[in-house]
Amino acid sequence: YVRMFLSPVASVSGIQQHKIRVVTAKESYTFYGQLSRIQKQMQQGRETFLRIHQSYLVNSRYVYWMDRNTVRTQDGRRFSVSSSYREQAREKYLGYVKQI
Repeated sequence: YVRMFLSPVASVSGIQQHKIRVVTAKESYTFYGQLSRIQKQMQQGRETFLRIHQSYLVNSRYVYWMDRNTVRTQDGRRFSVSSSYREQAREKYLGYVKQI
């Protein structure tokens, strides 16, 4: 069990069955777990994470722009937004933007 600070986490992805990659501004970590459990743990922190795909969580703080199908992060990475998570992610991101 590894405890990480939530603030530097830019994205979390499921890369294989039960294998998770957490990307921060400086490095990435890979470990075994379930993305849904990680999502619940992230919700307890101060950051707002968007579930944009079955395999991706993105920290709102690192989102450069978001349109209907894509999220682009400040470091230039692009993530596809799946149709099943689109509306929920959009609403959560707009709520985050209103707070800052």
